[in-house]
Amino acid sequence: MLVSQNLFAAATACFVALACLPASAQTLRYANQGELKSLDPYTLKETTTIAHHGHVYEGLVARDKELKIVPALAESWETVSPTKWRFHLRKGVKFHNGDPFTADDVLFSAERVRAKGSNFLSNVPADAKFSKVDDYTVDVTLDSPNPILTSQWDGWYIMDKKWCEENNSVAPTPAAATTPSFASLHENGTGPFMIESHQPGVKTVFKVNPNWWGKPEHNLKEIIFTPIGSDATRVAALLSGEVDVIEPVPIQDISRVDSSPNGQVMKGFIHVLIFASLIWAADRASFFGIFIPFFIFYMVFDAYKSAHAIERGEPVPDPFGLEATFAGPRPAPPSNPGAPGEPAPLVEQSALGHSNAPIGAVVLIILGLLFLLDNAGMFHFHWIGRLWPVILIVIGVWLFARRWNLGRPA
Repeated sequence: MLVSQNLFAAATACFVALACLPASAQTLRYANQGELKSLDPYTLKETTTIAHHGHVYEGLVARDKELKIVPALAESWETVSPTKWRFHLRKGVKFHNGDPFTADDVLFSAERVRAKGSNFLSNVPADAKFSKVDDYTVDVTLDSPNPILTSQWDGWYIMDKKWCEENNSVAPTPAAATTPSFASLHENGTGPFMIESHQPGVKTVFKVNPNWWGKPEHNLKEIIFTPIGSDATRVAALLSGEVDVIEPVPIQDISRVDSSPNGQVMKGFIHVLIFASLIWAADRASFFGIFIPFFIFYMVFDAYKSAHAIERGEPVPDPFGLEATFAGPRPAPPSNPGAPGEPAPLVEQSALGHSNAPIGAVVLIILGLLFLLDNAGMFHFHWIGRLWPVILIVIGVWLFARRWNLGRPA
């Protein structure tokens, strides 16, 4: 069974609870804390959503039970040269509406997944050029070798070009879209299940695809997915027999579920790589993610330098030259700094109040508003993303150098 077609492959938590089902069960009732917000496979790169899409959509490759890359809609592939891959497509595959799967759908999907509004821009390299050799052969040419190309594609699902064009769904549906597109409410994949009905946030019913090209390794005829956000309600639904599987299981309820005759918690270890960074979302948000930690650090440094200047009885330097606007007038040094060898008398003023911190605060507020507007889809800074690190380095070096020089005693 391919992982993308396995319901439980969606689990990212360590605990999944199963009700005790007879071996002949053909309807699986499943509840998760998250919703299936869109059926467009390029809208939201989120584990549970991708797993649900994997029931109905397929990619050129997939992963097996051991998480190894295996053929899916591409039967085989080879590297013609270090920068050129050739994929041989599976013949006889049909989309759920009966349309045949061909190389045209691969080329279309490669463009759509990299279009504005897609949340899967990094899955298919921007330099990848797709070309059709024949109806069942596709070449992919890269600017430089990429040995992990197929490993990036297990979550990239192929869409029906003809269906998208007929239903005004050529462009991907953005995650921030306020009006649902046809593709976000309907599906047309090649996968082992079809969606019979979809009520966003309420219930989604999957039915087996009788014309699937693969061999099913299950006895299911139907999957009923119900999102239940409340932990208590989700556990109660399992114990009462309302659902058969829930994920995740709250840690505090593990013993309760295990002690119940109606359920069992599947426990296991998972390998998790936690990467902490102040710079997030390498696509849209990186423009703002770089700025915010820079100004936080600068505000702290500025207050530190100002405090030392005040302690020495010196005027607090202002590298921006905006103290009259943001921080008020800077006080002059005391007229009697003390006898030689004695510390200068302290000047009663706030280091923070006479530093450049207010400037940083204003900038942070502006950047925060821009970040919200960007997430709402009103701004897109992809084209200047590569320039900002260079610009920030130049600005940062200038600011810190100027701040240090102005803050030192003569």
